[in-house]
Amino acid sequence: MPSEPGPKRPQPSTDRPGTLEEILGELRLLRAAVEALTARQQHRAFSETDQALVLAIHETAGSRLFSAAELVDHAQLTTAGGLRDAIASAVGALNARKVGKALRRLEGQELAGLLVVRVGADREGAIWNIARVQE
Repeated sequence: MPSEPGPKRPQPSTDRPGTLEEILGELRLLRAAVEALTARQQHRAFSETDQALVLAIHETAGSRLFSAAELVDHAQLTTAGGLRDAIASAVGALNARKVGKALRRLEGQELAGLLVVRVGADREGAIWNIARVQE
């Protein structure tokens, strides 16, 4: 009685690396790309208006959590001239969406010893905090 053929061996794919050396070469390329992106992000230059915005937010909010909409609402008060001016300079208008986009761009970056941190989200959007960098 003829024996039944066993399971077929998978054929090597032509679109994936096949040998350990090829895999290691791909890994080295990926690692180099990640390191280049990280270095570029760490050395990104921020404008004086970005720094002024973060400082004004920290001066206003301290360690409290806030949304971009809450910042814009507060900036419209007569006592919040510094925050209002910083927002207008950084994003061009008292607009919560633009403030949120600016905060997203600055997220995780250190400016003047302060760090922009996204801590969550609610019905108004992202919830932010300006934290002092520990040395």
